[in-house]
Amino acid sequence: MSQPKPLPAALQRWAEQRIGPVVSVRDASHDWDRSRVWDLEGERGVHHYLKVSPR
Repeated sequence: MSQPKPLPAALQRWAEQRIGPVVSVRDASHDWDRSRVWDLEGERGVHHYLKVSPR
């Protein structure tokens, strides 16, 4: 298993401009070095996935 990838602050600000405040972040990346996926939970318990393309 790889090390969890923290969500960069700039990406969290970008996401919060679109979905509102984020109350929890979970690394949901695949177990390979270029995968960047996070599960963001909003105030109302709704989950959104944020994926950054490796390219």
